[in-house]
Amino acid sequence: MVAGGESAARIAILLTLLPKLSENTCDALTAHFVNGYDTDWIFNLYGIDQPNFTRSVTKLSAVNNTVEALKICKQHRAVWVSLILSLIPKFGEGTRQSLTEWVSTLDGSNRPSYPPKNLKRSLDKFYAVIDKIEQIKTLDNAHLSDMNLTVTNEARA
Repeated sequence: MVAGGESAARIAILLTLLPKLSENTCDALTAHFVNGYDTDWIFNLYGIDQPNFTRSVTKLSAVNNTVEALKICKQHRAVWVSLILSLIPKFGEGTRQSLTEWVSTLDGSNRPSYPPKNLKRSLDKFYAVIDKIEQIKTLDNAHLSDMNLTVTNEARA
């Protein structure tokens, strides 16, 4: 989070996710993150001492980081799985549901060593699609690098 770089609405929502803070502390955090007030001004203007303000900034930043992580997880768990499944039209609704449930529980740390037997073949297809997507990303990155090199060479000419 950047001083003076946050919206008032975002800070207000983040503050509701924190344990109860004094009105002065909430106002001080808002003034700092929305209006960009210098911390020395905040201490004097809102009558808050530096250690309390620093603790509040740390708590607010931790909540912000958690919110950002949840947004990423949600995208990866819901959208990512459904988009990959949309690339495999032959799967029935039951198979899609079972795959979605199984894949959505994976986070890398608790990944089972083997999938349920009834999903083995479907997962092979699922992961094959992921491999193809990775190949396309590699090709796209190479293409973008070539395009950037071409633009750079044309600019030099």
